[in-house]
Amino acid sequence: MNPNIQPPRRTPALRKALEFLDAHGITTIPTTLQDLAARADVSYVTMWKAMRTVRRQQLTGEQSPRFRRTTPGPIVPRDVRPAWQRLKTTMEKDLIQGRLPSANILPRIKELCARYHVGFRTMRAALDALCAEGTVTRAGRVHSALVKGSEMGSTKIGLLVLSWYDGPLVLYEYGQDYVRELDEECFRRRINLEILRYRTDRKPLEILDSQGDHEINLGSRKECAGYAVLIFGLHCRNDGLFLRLRGTGKPVVIVDETRDRDLPACLAGRALHIDARSYERAGREVGRAVLGHGHTRAAFFSVCGDDPWSGRCLAGVSEAFQNASVNALVPFVAPGTQLDNTYADRARNRYSEVPLRESFARWKRHAPRTFSRQLEPHFGPLLDQQMGYAEVRQTVQEFFAKAASDTSIACWIAADIDIAWFADEYRREHNLPISLVTFGDSPEITKRRIATYDFAPSSAAAATVEHLLYPDRKLPGQEGDFFGIDGRLLMRESLRQAGSLMKSPAGKAQWTH
Repeated sequence: MNPNIQPPRRTPALRKALEFLDAHGITTIPTTLQDLAARADVSYVTMWKAMRTVRRQQLTGEQSPRFRRTTPGPIVPRDVRPAWQRLKTTMEKDLIQGRLPSANILPRIKELCARYHVGFRTMRAALDALCAEGTVTRAGRVHSALVKGSEMGSTKIGLLVLSWYDGPLVLYEYGQDYVRELDEECFRRRINLEILRYRTDRKPLEILDSQGDHEINLGSRKECAGYAVLIFGLHCRNDGLFLRLRGTGKPVVIVDETRDRDLPACLAGRALHIDARSYERAGREVGRAVLGHGHTRAAFFSVCGDDPWSGRCLAGVSEAFQNASVNALVPFVAPGTQLDNTYADRARNRYSEVPLRESFARWKRHAPRTFSRQLEPHFGPLLDQQMGYAEVRQTVQEFFAKAASDTSIACWIAADIDIAWFADEYRREHNLPISLVTFGDSPEITKRRIATYDFAPSSAAAATVEHLLYPDRKLPGQEGDFFGIDGRLLMRESLRQAGSLMKSPAGKAQWTH
């Protein structure tokens, strides 16, 4: 390479390639140039120019330009499929989700090219593929969508979720996972999912859209194939709602987290009752796993002792210990429910929230109006939630201190992932050789490597869609109107064999690896 060659013009793509080489310390080609270009997400020619620039700098002794040094993260390869295949996938999603115009006739090819920023040949190839699959039909130069955004292949289902205040729709961990899995299942089957909210604190009962702006009449929605109701507390059960669902004459699914096996009388024989979280079975499996690891004495923690799911969870673990003739389960249970403001009110009695609200009011006066307007509906609910979390943390800290003082307890069982999170922080802070297991799963629990019982929301979502589409077809394992979802126990590093401890040089007990 001749060092007298003039350096190429610094285009944004070339600068991106040079930053990539500088961040990863690449001065020679470790693999093929095509692979290096794909990793940097630039073209082959741009990477060739970047490598030539680096080589010229080595020969002439020229200093490299100053780049903003960053820690190189994982290299995610770009989508190497042809452009028309990537465009076909994007257009299919837009057709299903309704982002393309809902009319049956699609825009002209030139308009589609401008919309997706592609050339005529790429658009034509993507439309040919969609026509071959039957998603789009062609008559001369006119393309028509068989899957319209508003009808999704003439199929739509509605999900009803309780909303107990104005503002964003708040769901707990299982509800969030279930809605996500239900949305993916509907997308896979080309079904439009509509999330509705109902309010029981107003008389008469109100059924609103997902934003809470418009009231919905379930009986007039002929395009909807059926409805699912997410029950995550006893207060979610409302006779007025069930009567309205019966009046639609359409299939109904009750997705129940509270494990109340009795269907409402008005829906008996006309709805499927899904036991989404079988706490007794989960408790028995967790109890057997704890005993199988040699822990004959364990502590159970819950701050929602008034909720049925907490009692059933404790009953399942106790049953496993009793069946093994080991009666050494120590419960630490506080009264309270998951969805009321008991802990938030208790925190207000202990600490005043006035300074926080005054600070927010001062900040809002100086913040952009559009930004503060978007944040204001979230401030009240999130403040209540965080105050409740703080009070729960204070309560379980006292439980942890009592359990840690009993040296015979070598395993902690948390009733939910929030308590498990607090327990993991406590045992790490105090360097306690305690095994830990919980119920439910989340990315934070996975990151902390905490053993858990996963309630499989994907199975509940698949069963929901299957019954709403084919209400006369029984699911495998269905008993009349009742269908139970089996979960699985995820064994992770937090559940250790009893006795697998060693003394550190400082004299503190630690886990062996």
